Amino acid sequence: MKNLIAILSLLLASAGATSQESTPVWPQDRILDQLVGDWNAKGIAHEHPYTWKMHGEWVLSHQFLRLTEKSAENIFGIGRPFEAIYYFRYDYKEGRYISHLLKNFGSEESSVLGYSQVNGDQLSFVYKLPQETVTEQFTWEPASKHWHWRSWGDPPDGKRIDILDLELVKSN
Repeated sequence: MKNLIAILSLLLASAGATSQESTPVWPQDRILDQLVGDWNAKGIAHEHPYTWKMHGEWVLSHQFLRLTEKSAENIFGIGRPFEAIYYFRYDYKEGRYISHLLKNFGSEESSVLGYSQVNGDQLSFVYKLPQETVTEQFTWEPASKHWHWRSWGDPPDGKRIDILDLELVKSN
């Protein structure tokens, strides 16, 4: 009987160790890891110069990279600073990145999903909105350790609209 208890104890202990070992560990993400930290951004949005503060960090057990942004100036057309929160993650099942974008526009486009494949050091998220398709292109520039962020809209009439062109530089 003592041998049976010892064997059962050993089996239970090894089963517990096996389940701990099989707990998924989220891998490093070569491109999203480059967005971690504090950033200063400046450039053109809707044909006007603006500056932003941004912060990127891994959240929810390293499953999502959260990027928060807020403009220093009131944004043309909305009369207040622009604020947004992105949650980026890689979908291993679909083999693509997903962006959950939340912003302070107060319209149907205040919360949208975008999808991107990886193309080298570039992510191009495509958001399908009711009135147009918007692309946000994030390009990591390893030599300068800066990001170049461009966005444009493709409305049904086919006339591409440039939305923003920013350079993100790491804060000291």
